[in-house]
Amino acid sequence: MPRAQSLISIDTVHRTPYTVQRRIVPNAKMSGSAIILEKDFLISATDNANFDRVTRISASTADKDIEIELDINSEIYPLEEGRKVRLVLAKALALDGSRDVNAEGRGWRETSEVTLAEEYEYVCYGKVYRHDEHGETDLISVYISFGGLLLMVKGNYKDLQGLNQDNVYLLIKKHEQ
Repeated sequence: MPRAQSLISIDTVHRTPYTVQRRIVPNAKMSGSAIILEKDFLISATDNANFDRVTRISASTADKDIEIELDINSEIYPLEEGRKVRLVLAKALALDGSRDVNAEGRGWRETSEVTLAEEYEYVCYGKVYRHDEHGETDLISVYISFGGLLLMVKGNYKDLQGLNQDNVYLLIKKHEQ
């Protein structure tokens, strides 16, 4: 019986004798994808007037085709105006997109399993709860709640059509300055 081909390979980079960093290297033949939206955003404004540990950020892509407003726990993940971030919305954390790790009744962070979360610094799990259309245009707004921290994504319906009334993961990492 032929051996199944791996979807990823893992490079191990030794930093010191006591720490090891793993880096995910996707295989070119990687099948389905869990990623619904993956874009770089530039933070244009921050507002932390309403809550001590929550900041609402406003950001948009470089070509202004997608805009977001996101409530983020600024105590554990501070973001400032002018910062560029990579934002991903995914239906599952499994790299092949075939299953939702959370649906199997396990914690989302098994130490033996490599997931999308390995490459990101801030991860939330939430639910799409509302869609709004903007008149006769192709623009829509999608609203997602991550346990009370809200995300509004506004853009062309073609870019956001994968965001249905479903659970999604939010993954964020900062770009190097």
